[in-house]
Formats: sequence, structure tokens, C-alpha cells
Amino acid sequence: MQKAFYEKLDNPMYDNDKKVNKYKHGQLLVKELGGQDKIALEFGCGLGRNIALFGKRFKRIDGADISTKYISKCRQKFPNSNFYVTNGIRLNNIPAEAYDLVFSITVFQHIPVYEIRFNLLKEIYRVLKNGGWFSAQMGFGERGSSVDYYENYFDAPNTNSACDVRVEKVDYIKKDLENIGFKNFEYKVVSCIDTGDSHQYWIFFRGQR
Repeated sequence: MQKAFYEKLDNPMYDNDKKVNKYKHGQLLVKELGGQDKIALEFGCGLGRNIALFGKRFKRIDGADISTKYISKCRQKFPNSNFYVTNGIRLNNIPAEAYDLVFSITVFQHIPVYEIRFNLLKEIYRVLKNGGWFSAQMGFGERGSSVDYYENYFDAPNTNSACDVRVEKVDYIKKDLENIGFKNFEYKVVSCIDTGDSHQYWIFFRGQR
């Protein structure tokens, strides 16, 4: 369902330059984690907006996405980077212990299946180098109309804001990361009302392998 949604989307918001500034909080994903000797991977890279924004902070940024169409365009736009089409459950074809940083924004909040999110966290841990960081964002706060954090909503009729999940308590994501093996958990909650997102707050969190 999610793959079909993106394959049909011709003009996604994250490839619209006029809307890029709305996501200024995205800087929190890579704050203090860059370096010219560092190789990063963006999970859910879309058409490469963040690769373009943060590219100068790293030796190289690679990308992974569920959309074959987006990955094809990224390969043309960023010929010096590596790109992977994922199956939405695993980081298939991505080697283990290859990255200093894996980051992701407006992706995990669109996956209303707890088992899939947890498996993706384990996969991210696998592809990180020892000492590498995972840094990501999700909607945060009271559930409201969102799917419960631990629900496995395999039959979701639609995706993105139509069927989101959010972190209701910091301990939810903290425990998931620690159960996988991540350490040095950090987080920051910010208001995202100005982004037009369906969530009132976002949580930016990170953990180290």
C-alpha cells in the first residue's frame, strides 16, 4: 500500500523547494554527527532533499527508499552516492556495519505496524558501524486519531497523515532502542505546527551502536 502510494505521487512535498524551509527542524537529525570522514545513509530518502541539504557535512550520503521511481531519480541526481530499493521491512542489499550515521525524517510516523518498525530498527542497527548513530523523527504526544504505538495495523487503508502513529511516551522509543542494543539515548521535542503536519509535536531521537 505504501509503495503504491509513492509510486503514484508525482510531486511530493519534500521535493518542493518552496516547502523545504518548513522542515528546518531536520537539522537536528545530523547535529554534531557530521564529518568529512563520515558516511551516512538516509532511510526513506525520497527524491534526495536531505541528501542535497546535508551533503556537504559528510564524505558521502547514500539513500534507501521503498519507491523504485524515486531511487532511479536519485541515482541520476547523485551519481557519487549509493542507493537501495528496500522492501519496507528489511534494509535488503545494504551491507552490515557500513555507516557512521543512519537518519530518517517523516518516515517512521507513517508506518502504523509496530512489528515492521521494530524490525527496521534492528536492521538499522545492523548496518551501522560500531560507535555509529541512528537519528530519527516521529510524531509525539497524546495519540488522538493516531494508531496506537504498539498496534500492528497491517490492514491500514491509506498512508501518511491518513494513518499515522506517534510516540506517546519517550520511554516507548527509548526501550525499543535499548532492547536492540542502542545506547546513549538522547531526544528533543519540538513544535511542528508551522509545518502543516498532522502532529502538534515531533520528537527527534538518537541512539548509538
